Amino acid sequence: MQNYLVVCIFFLCSIYVQGQVDVDIKPVLAFQFWGASSAGTFDYSNNTSIDSRITLQLRRSRIGIKGSFNERLRFAFVGASDNVGKDLYDGVVGGPNNGPSPRIRLWDAYGTYKINQNNDLLHVTFGYFSPRVTRESITSPFKVNSLEKSWTQNYIRRHIVGTGPGRSIGLNIGGMYISSSAPLAISYNIGYFNPLYSIGSITSGQKSSNILAFRGALHIGDPGIKNYSSARLQNYFGQRKGITLAYSISHQGTGSNFNSNDLISWDLLANWGPINLMGEWAKLNRVSDGLNSNVYTWVAKFGLNHNLSDHKHLEAVISYVAMDGGTDTIDFMTASELGTFSGEDNYTELSLNYYPSNKVKFQIAYTWRNGSVGEQTPELARNNYYNQSGIVFRRPNYLALGWNITI
Repeated sequence: MQNYLVVCIFFLCSIYVQGQVDVDIKPVLAFQFWGASSAGTFDYSNNTSIDSRITLQLRRSRIGIKGSFNERLRFAFVGASDNVGKDLYDGVVGGPNNGPSPRIRLWDAYGTYKINQNNDLLHVTFGYFSPRVTRESITSPFKVNSLEKSWTQNYIRRHIVGTGPGRSIGLNIGGMYISSSAPLAISYNIGYFNPLYSIGSITSGQKSSNILAFRGALHIGDPGIKNYSSARLQNYFGQRKGITLAYSISHQGTGSNFNSNDLISWDLLANWGPINLMGEWAKLNRVSDGLNSNVYTWVAKFGLNHNLSDHKHLEAVISYVAMDGGTDTIDFMTASELGTFSGEDNYTELSLNYYPSNKVKFQIAYTWRNGSVGEQTPELARNNYYNQSGIVFRRPNYLALGWNITI
């Protein structure tokens, strides 16, 4: 109850401030409701098959404010409450947030200042947000065209920051240049963030190094965005003809259980009339004395959009998502020692999206889950197919209905 009171007080204060100074404030409200039917769960901890089940849940919610001051300072303060009503044994990813009072947490809190009002080349952002690397990680789950935001972003965020939400206190410098003589544009982000903390801890330990992150993008044809922004889309409803190719890296030096922690990633978004094509590949590398772990994660999505009218759209999407870690004994021991991932986790999702407006989306999707531990045992695996919220299980396939609302 206390969390809700804080949010209400914050809204009232923001309304008062807006009436006193030259500031533009808008509410942030977004809800994602799901119903999922799961079948095929097996609990390895108890060596027991789990009953099929239908669950309803508030998959995601966002509530807060965003705005600008004098057209040069933009800011956002957003809270989140996810997985409310989720059953631990259903097929949907993510730990449940159930109880007498589901948890609300800080999601984003940052300000962005535009250095030169006459161009878009240099913006400085400070606050609590995710490092600007890889497309899926920096795209809102309310703006992707698959039912579930590709779980590559979960592995990437946990590798870089240490948690699934992937947020950290940091400073980012970014900008964008759009050519006036050719259909080309360039955008970039360079960030410096607090080091990776272990779960339940507020220190990186005796040894510490901060996180450096970079993403540079080349936009050919229509860039998809008219100015520098953290917002990303995947379906432009036939309005974009362009390709964006981006390269991301992150680096962290010596930490409490590694000598270096690195990411290398390429991502692509191509929109041409009704066709929406998105792809991403990342290498997650962690090294310690005598130990070296390489984990690969990637996603490919193909969407075909059909305009029913000026504001109504139908889109069919097929997605394939994979995490490939090692499956032999040495790989499993190395992953456990370095706190990284092992085994294989992949899924295919087939979804149909109906957009009655740009603020509402209805979805139906079926997801086929798969994973492998090679000759090892599921209890030793470190991935999302076999592990969730302290249990060891086989994640089931599921059929889901979704309803998204954004304001």
